[in-house]
Amino acid sequence: MRQSLRSFNDGDIPLRVILNLLLIFIVLIAGCAGSGSTSTVTASEQKKSINDQEKVNHKILDSLQSRRYADAIQLSRTAGMPKAETDFAVGEIILQGLADPDATQYPVESFDDGLALIEASAMAGHRQAISSLAATFYTGIRQGREGVVLIAPNPQLSECWNATKVKKELASSCVQMRLKK
Repeated sequence: MRQSLRSFNDGDIPLRVILNLLLIFIVLIAGCAGSGSTSTVTASEQKKSINDQEKVNHKILDSLQSRRYADAIQLSRTAGMPKAETDFAVGEIILQGLADPDATQYPVESFDDGLALIEASAMAGHRQAISSLAATFYTGIRQGREGVVLIAPNPQLSECWNATKVKKELASSCVQMRLKK
């Protein structure tokens, strides 16, 4: 078994998971800040909207830090981000939550649900989703301390997703390749 599989082997959250969650949080903030409509709103309405969004973002971050993945997923779904951003964030949170043996609240969604959301985001051209899938299939993902393999490393799928970084129309063929396995 490769040592590079993503896993939680002790009680602490590994640095790479914290960085992934921070990346998701940044995506949430950026997606929400950029998802405003072009309609005319007053400065007061805009400020209230930004304040409301900041509150939601802080709740999401608090949920992630407390390892309450189901709460983080629900909040992310209602954060008002573009669909590709939401799919990527929710999919990543699902995968992280299912791999975390010390989660205080696991996602209710399945591993396949999380992977499908990230793939949908990648098929919409979301660069971070494409990179995430290339890395996921390069390293694989393990669940918990027992090391149950959720995704084994798959060099062919990793290469497919790496090629998609340059040629986005390859995304659907990568998804089909995974589904055929």
